[in-house]
Amino acid sequence: MEVIGIHKEESNIRLACMKQVRGEISIEFLEKQRDLFFTKKDPFIVTGIEGQDLLLRKLATPLKKERALTKTLPFQLEALIPYQLSEVVVKPIYFPNDEGTEAVFFTVSKKHLIAHIENYDEEGLSPDWVSTTPMALSRFANYVCPETLNLIVFHTGKDKIQIVSIQKGLIASHLTLHLGARDFEGGKDQKLIEKLKREVDRAFCFLDHKNQLDEERKILFCGEMALDMEGLVSDAMNMTPVYGDGRGEHSYSEICRFAIPMGLALDALKNDERSIQFRQGDYISQKGLSFLKKKLLIGAVSACAIFICGAVTSHIYFTHKEKGMIRHIKGLIGAYQTALPSLQMIDTGSKVQEVVDDVNRSLYASKGKENYFAPPPLVSDLLAFLSDHPNGKDIEITKVDYELISHPSFDHPREAFLPKVKLHFHTEDAKKARMFHDAIVDDESFVDGSREIDWKRNNEQYEITFYIR
Repeated sequence: MEVIGIHKEESNIRLACMKQVRGEISIEFLEKQRDLFFTKKDPFIVTGIEGQDLLLRKLATPLKKERALTKTLPFQLEALIPYQLSEVVVKPIYFPNDEGTEAVFFTVSKKHLIAHIENYDEEGLSPDWVSTTPMALSRFANYVCPETLNLIVFHTGKDKIQIVSIQKGLIASHLTLHLGARDFEGGKDQKLIEKLKREVDRAFCFLDHKNQLDEERKILFCGEMALDMEGLVSDAMNMTPVYGDGRGEHSYSEICRFAIPMGLALDALKNDERSIQFRQGDYISQKGLSFLKKKLLIGAVSACAIFICGAVTSHIYFTHKEKGMIRHIKGLIGAYQTALPSLQMIDTGSKVQEVVDDVNRSLYASKGKENYFAPPPLVSDLLAFLSDHPNGKDIEITKVDYELISHPSFDHPREAFLPKVKLHFHTEDAKKARMFHDAIVDDESFVDGSREIDWKRNNEQYEITFYIR
């Protein structure tokens, strides 16, 4: 696969064409001009949202299941960003650990995303993939310094400096300084140098405050005038420069000026769980849509062939297993039907699941004649669950709806009890609402996690709907 990363600052443009063959990534060309670009047939273009337009938010949660994490995204994120969720495009990345999951949300407003796409469309460079420049710099650092997991990337562009803090190979934070190589075109004025040092010192104080820096500040300088920037700020800021490796015929001093377009191409080539692609949903490109349709068609044909083969094999296998299970159940019924007369009513000629359900109901049936079926979870059980819940102490529950969606009867003995609960609650603390919601979603002893769990929020009023076992 061949990808072209493009980074544009006003009229300045840099292109990096990267190729991946059997997992090996190589540089095809690095250019400031478009001549080579236009010789490529139907190129796959990657661009990046600038750091100043990107919101990076982090959250730790005790949840570990992907399904639960995905469903709680609105509760987790809405309180952390100055937008409604309907106004943004979000790419979440999850990192499980012993305590739960750390989530990192890359968020861009739809307004900025549309402006970014239109800006490149006007240049005839319509992107098929839109990532971010902080992620591009992280990918570039990993590409040229694979052994250094904790460092700071210091990229100087024409108009701005981007600083990306990387911890354990992951983006911890990013900052944008509105100074660039263009400011130094008239010479290295002392006032300008002092301003630069103040801005950089302020940025590093911010990173220190977040505890994202080691005592030894390892810095990878890249972009325009990388060596000049190293000389200007390294000594004053107590920095230790890190030098990346070259690739092929390209030295590091050459490729460092193409750090962002190279990183953008790498992010698309990697295409893993950490890759950022904002062209999704309504914003997917035509090429991306065609590619997706082609993949779906190929996948559908392959799936049909596999399904037919699997269905035949599975039918033979499971028919054999089902007959064996029925034999075991008949033996169980024969052994206990004297002690449990209700087992004599079970039809062992039915399908195995129906037989198991009949056995289950017979074992849990009350012995009294007036109460043949075992009772469902009661409203009192629900109220006890809510009153004792540790995450519900600071939550004001305003309304509880309990509805029995289905239940067994003498006419329909195989129907299962299906209680549905809708809670209305109030709290001024969005964090406490999220913790209460997460605890409900993660509870497997009382809440039926296999069924849909829905929620709504209206300012400080919340509503959550779930099923209980």
